[in-house]
Amino acid sequence: MSRRHLLEALKLNPVILKDFVADIPEAALDRRRGEGYWTIYEHLLHLVETQEVILGRLELIRDQAKPVITPYAPKRLAAGERPSARELVEQFAGWRERQVRLIEAAPEPLWSKPAEHPEYESYGFRILVRHILVHDGLHFARIEDLWLFKDEFLSPL
Repeated sequence: MSRRHLLEALKLNPVILKDFVADIPEAALDRRRGEGYWTIYEHLLHLVETQEVILGRLELIRDQAKPVITPYAPKRLAAGERPSARELVEQFAGWRERQVRLIEAAPEPLWSKPAEHPEYESYGFRILVRHILVHDGLHFARIEDLWLFKDEFLSPL
């Protein structure tokens, strides 16, 4: 996949997410479909939280001579803190815009720059950029499953 294609897809996903979430009834956001299943809202929250982490990783790879990535540790919302689904989608778009600006400005050598990540056999700038799309797709698909699948067809991750 070319750099241009990756960037086009990265720019498109916030638009897809906005339209997608607008179609989901409010009542479906917090429905837990089974033990150990995340809610749609939890997937949205995770998507937003990880965008900040991803931006930090992109910056680290860009700025450090020998970047070492720290594994992701999910945050917990403070008591009483609960952004709306619409606010989460807006936050996602804001983080993505910042990521895209950094990626667009990345010189060609950065695209092949490696990084060390204790959870990965191989890691680096290009892998991380592609991972952003793979991660988006995983959660977009899961949100759709949680919203639309009948119980007998819904499987755990």
